[in-house]
Amino acid sequence: MESECQYDLDITDPAWSEDAGGVMKSVLEAAPKKLLVQAAEAPAQSALSAQLLLFLRQYVESSGGTFSVADAAPAFSEGLSLLGLHDMILGTAEAQQ
Repeated sequence: MESECQYDLDITDPAWSEDAGGVMKSVLEAAPKKLLVQAAEAPAQSALSAQLLLFLRQYVESSGGTFSVADAAPAFSEGLSLLGLHDMILGTAEAQQ
């Protein structure tokens, strides 16, 4: 039976920076069809955190689900650009419109 749930991931929550493995486990166990990353006040992410977000995007979309980032903070977006992962995580400007 497929999960139809939406999972809201707030990456400003200290759990994301302190226990990303635990957060990842929770997301994978939930097997959401929609993953919404809350990034309105998110700082630039470490390379590891950005790679985890990319993995989550690929995981959700590979099962036909949707991945989106809500209101990406400028520091978050710029940090992804510096890592070369902006378009892979946030999509292109055309896809965001």
